[in-house]
Amino acid sequence: MEILFITSKNINPFSGGIERSTYILATAFTNIYSHTCYSAYLKRETSNEWPYAGEVLLQRGSEYEQLKEFVKQKNIKIIIAQGSVGSINNIVEKISKAAKDGGANLVFSFRNMPGFELVGINASVLLYRIMHRQQLLNSLEYLIYQTFKWAMRPVIIHKLRKKYVRAYLNADIVTLLSERFVSDYAQIAGTPANEKYKGINNALIFDGCFNMEDYDSVKKKTVLFVGRFEERQKRVSEVIQVWKMIEKNGSFPEWRLCMVGSGEDELYYKKMVKRLKLKRVYFEGYGESRPYYREASIFMMTSAFEGFGNVLTESMQNAVVPVAYDSYKALHDIVQDGVSGYIVPDNDRKSYCDRMMQLMSDTELRKRMAAIGIQKTFKFSIEKIAGEWNSLITNLSKKQ
Repeated sequence: MEILFITSKNINPFSGGIERSTYILATAFTNIYSHTCYSAYLKRETSNEWPYAGEVLLQRGSEYEQLKEFVKQKNIKIIIAQGSVGSINNIVEKISKAAKDGGANLVFSFRNMPGFELVGINASVLLYRIMHRQQLLNSLEYLIYQTFKWAMRPVIIHKLRKKYVRAYLNADIVTLLSERFVSDYAQIAGTPANEKYKGINNALIFDGCFNMEDYDSVKKKTVLFVGRFEERQKRVSEVIQVWKMIEKNGSFPEWRLCMVGSGEDELYYKKMVKRLKLKRVYFEGYGESRPYYREASIFMMTSAFEGFGNVLTESMQNAVVPVAYDSYKALHDIVQDGVSGYIVPDNDRKSYCDRMMQLMSDTELRKRMAAIGIQKTFKFSIEKIAGEWNSLITNLSKKQ
């Protein structure tokens, strides 16, 4: 079968979550099912890593014409539009028309938590951004929204409904990153939560899992954060605040916090660590994360929202026990509270700190949960997830 993936940026497995997940799925389609995969995108940002049959850079205003020609020329049967409510959603009518005119079916893959647009941002970080003229326009927009939230929220929800229902009306199927998200998306879109929606998780990013026989010799007393240094979604300030409580407790002087990543709020976090006089926080910069996972024992996630949370499956694959705020529904697809990790009530720093210290003080507990976590990740194997996708597109193509 000929499949066309449409993304906002060209595909690079070392780029963002959407790009990595698309690369992994397309590779599985090619290697496991012998499908022929193509790529269309709106912007080229990095060197291209799409090793498949062909690609097209869509020009603004000409998307329909380019896609129609490409679909017919390559005999495309399935189009998978990967996005949320941004640039891909804005041209979904053009994509849908090109699909229909070319004899293809359209799957719109929503790659975030429904309603993420309504999440605010830490006021201190917002003020810092404005004072230092970082992302000034966006920061001012968030400031206005949070100041007048009571009045603006209904207006924003109304606008979101138009965007969400646009994808629903134009696509043959709307996929979400968890079945738990279906009712939320449908509620915002104002549609029934019917068979037009399908929840499919992300597949594992890494190949292979940590060998538990190496646990005692490899694992260190390291707590790990991996992610983008950005406050609105990742809430990295919560990582630092919880760690402050741990350092203040004084019972774990041999433990350290290792932070891997980069982003627009990195300088704010570094100044925050300095202001709080924290001694055992290390900023490692952006780079290959697997060596850090291999040595770490506990993983921290404090995000305000996620579409799926690839870092959780990455940590569990590498025997790093996750502790996460209960801030989004797909989390419960990944972590079983008290079994493969801990899920803490959102914004409850004390409970988060207590769970962290429980793990830090008990090596056998960490080992037991790490071993179970590895087993739990098998349900996200690329063979299983690609199989779900293959069943979906196969059934869809039969309806043509």
